[in-house]
Amino acid sequence: MGRKPGIVTISDALRDRLRGRRVSLSRIAMETGIAKSSLIRFLRSETSLRLDKADLLADYLRLEVVNRKEP
Repeated sequence: MGRKPGIVTISDALRDRLRGRRVSLSRIAMETGIAKSSLIRFLRSETSLRLDKADLLADYLRLEVVNRKEP
């Protein structure tokens, strides 16, 4: 099952929000417990985040997932 055109993935949304951050990656790492090196590799698309770490990061970045209504 491929991605539908125009659909933003959770990983893409996390990366976008990280790129627009107003605090350092060091601070995000300290406050979330996610290693700074993991955040850097994730930003470079070299690796993915475990789901529990993605949840922590989404909460920290104030992102939420909402259900779309089917057409």
